[in-house]
Amino acid sequence: MPQSLSKVILHIIFSTKDREPWLGLDLRPRMHAYLATVCRDLGAEVVRVGGVADHVHIVTTLPRTVSQAQLIEQIKKVSSKWIKTLDARYRRFFLAAGIWCLFGESESARYRGAICRGATQSTIALARFRRNTASCYAGTALISTSDMSGIENS
Repeated sequence: MPQSLSKVILHIIFSTKDREPWLGLDLRPRMHAYLATVCRDLGAEVVRVGGVADHVHIVTTLPRTVSQAQLIEQIKKVSSKWIKTLDARYRRFFLAAGIWCLFGESESARYRGAICRGATQSTIALARFRRNTASCYAGTALISTSDMSGIENS
């Protein structure tokens, strides 16, 4: 029996409430790692996480058991609760409403070479991520899945 597979890739951008620069250089790597952990705990495949003092970018897959709205809600809720446990100064921290771009990728079509003459949607999404966010990251590092071994929830 034929099997249908798909991969939905999201590029999610959250700003901090009122674009306040809550994510200083000392906190940013921990926040990015924690966001990646939240996504993985929800069953998502994290591709890239990065950001600056007033916003974060997440490129991740959409798990088949979670809706887009549920994923966004959980990322916001869990990470906002977590940061408040770090220090009293983060009591007023909130991630504002997120925006996201959706990319679909059919695994069966990809293997036949039918998508963009061999370029997968994940490749295209990462290229857009790099192009559109290059100015955000001058002097900062992005976290990729290879950088995240041993990251814990707290």
